[in-house]
Amino acid sequence: MLLEVEDPISNSTRSLETAVHYANQADFFDKPPRGRMQLVVIRCELDKEVRCNETFCLDEFYRRRMPNWMPEDALTGSDKPQYYEMTESDVEQDKQWLYLYAQLAVLSLRFCPEHEKAEPIELTKVVVQTKEDVESKNKARARNVIFYISFKCSGGQEYKAIVRRTTSQWPESMSLEVESFK
Repeated sequence: MLLEVEDPISNSTRSLETAVHYANQADFFDKPPRGRMQLVVIRCELDKEVRCNETFCLDEFYRRRMPNWMPEDALTGSDKPQYYEMTESDVEQDKQWLYLYAQLAVLSLRFCPEHEKAEPIELTKVVVQTKEDVESKNKARARNVIFYISFKCSGGQEYKAIVRRTTSQWPESMSLEVESFK
């Protein structure tokens, strides 16, 4: 799939070639049903001077299995510096990306007929987790991050999604892993 996207760093339009992999088929018998997919950028149109040959080593934290959900004490416990609950203005600033993540979450449940026409309409809560040392309000723009998103769809259904975005030091490498459930 070829997409035209806006590069927020250079304020220019870029072409991305992507591949979507369904890691497993959503199970009708799971209660609640869960879906999983991975979106990988396989080619990115960039200026030659931006490219580099660095070897990318992803932190072990982002290579392990996806979490089931954030810990109950995530926003108050000892790991609090890793987590940030996005404010309404933060969500507004990153709204396009967050709605894309919510849409991918619904798509990951594509094998369940009840989710076929669901369209995300309201983000009810977004928590960001990253190990990178960035200001709280900038955690959503960190290179490697996990989003915990609660949202409502057009039919009134409520969903939760876990989205892990990992990128390398060079822009040709980005991966989105999505798990979603009701």
